[in-house]
Amino acid sequence: MIPCTVRVVNMMPYTMNIYEDNTRQQGPMFVYEKSGLVARIVTVELGTVQGPELWYRDVQYQELESFPDEVAGTYYIVSLAAGLAVRSRDDLLAPYKKVRDLSGRILGYKHLQRIR
Repeated sequence: MIPCTVRVVNMMPYTMNIYEDNTRQQGPMFVYEKSGLVARIVTVELGTVQGPELWYRDVQYQELESFPDEVAGTYYIVSLAAGLAVRSRDDLLAPYKKVRDLSGRILGYKHLQRIR
């Protein structure tokens, strides 16, 4: 259940347009301006694997860096990767299903999702 009064903090580096049931022509139902805060995942490089045909880095993804504590009635919009890094939180939302214009440019997203 969502409280009657909520605060949404967009921690993506761009404005988040959410269309829900609106068409592209109607425009977004919700617009969340970027907050200036960006959710960053702490990464640890575990090493490099090198072969004759392929090189890659082993990377471990950990918690979110300098992320605010949970506050009742506040939701944070983060990337899917950030949300997957901390599934234990109920206050993280990520974009879900892109909305594109006729040339393929992303206009926003159909929904926000809570990651389980």
